[in-house]
Amino acid sequence: MGVYAFFNQSGTDEQVLDNLSVLYSTQLQLMREAKRRGKLPAFNVAYFFVDVLDCLGRLDYDSLVRVLGEDTAKQVWDEVKPSGCTH
Repeated sequence: MGVYAFFNQSGTDEQVLDNLSVLYSTQLQLMREAKRRGKLPAFNVAYFFVDVLDCLGRLDYDSLVRVLGEDTAKQVWDEVKPSGCTH
């Protein structure tokens, strides 16, 4: 399974719903594949909320800190920061 890119992240209601639909489908597929292999899916809730913020067009460091807390945001930020963001 590849990495899915979200649609335009400008934040219009329709685009947000489309992005959340992609996220839901991706998570569902990951869980089904893990179940088929007889394993529990690896699920890190911090990355899930990174995806949610990305769907909403709100993925920046300040939003990540507000949602996840500073310690967790620091741990994941270098891996998930969008291109062009600096913190």
